[in-house]
Amino acid sequence: MLKHKTSSDGLIGMWAHTFDDDGNIEWQFQIIRRSGDVYICKLYSWTNGRPANYVVIPRNKILGLQLYESSEAMNVAFEKHKQQQQWRRPAVDRAEALSII
Repeated sequence: MLKHKTSSDGLIGMWAHTFDDDGNIEWQFQIIRRSGDVYICKLYSWTNGRPANYVVIPRNKILGLQLYESSEAMNVAFEKHKQQQQWRRPAVDRAEALSII
């Protein structure tokens, strides 16, 4: 359930993932600030969950992402995504193996 933010931009404080071309999660981050048509986002490490760096992401890309109210909700989504990827990969691997035969 999404709650209203006290910020003038309702996306500030939201959490999200970006994905690479293969559908794997690339970045996990929190939206910190908006500056014109871009958002400044705080990246978090995959290994220890600590803040790692900052990136600037265009507003139009942010608006195309699944956003989460909390880091906990983002982590739940990550676990679901990971499980879905595990189910998909064996089918792809089997198809590739059959095409080799």
